[in-house]
Amino acid sequence: MNDEEGRFARLPRAGGKRPSFSCPAEVKNLEIVYTEERRFTAEELRELFESVGWLSGKYPERLKKALDGCATVITAWEGERLVGLVNAIDDGELTAYAHYLCVAPDCQGKGVGKTLLSLLKKKYENYLYLILHAEHDGLIPYYLANGFTPRDDETIFMRMHE
Repeated sequence: MNDEEGRFARLPRAGGKRPSFSCPAEVKNLEIVYTEERRFTAEELRELFESVGWLSGKYPERLKKALDGCATVITAWEGERLVGLVNAIDDGELTAYAHYLCVAPDCQGKGVGKTLLSLLKKKYENYLYLILHAEHDGLIPYYLANGFTPRDDETIFMRMHE
């Protein structure tokens, strides 16, 4: 069943398995295409993560394996170039944890991160919580501007339902 915007489709629960969601092949924002299709390579992940100075970029094969095991990975592509990524793990019903929100430096400030977060929030709209960890205090205003609420000095969360 598609939502009003047609961005995500909820598939019926089958045999007690976690609900599945799908992002259409082409959600476009300017020249950026967003997808849940896991077409990224270890080398593309290395380039993206090292571009922002993240240690995990030094371990591209392990990073790819970790992301392949996540419940959700939404990527942003400028042509054939991976320019952004957000991922989450979840319990299948109530709580999702966003782990990475990574955007290439030359694409920051252009709405890529905001769109990735928006797609992630849409996917988990029926969960009670979407939780993330702010890597440093400088990111807190960004997450607050995107609808999250501080819980303590490092964890930021979004209550999806009362």
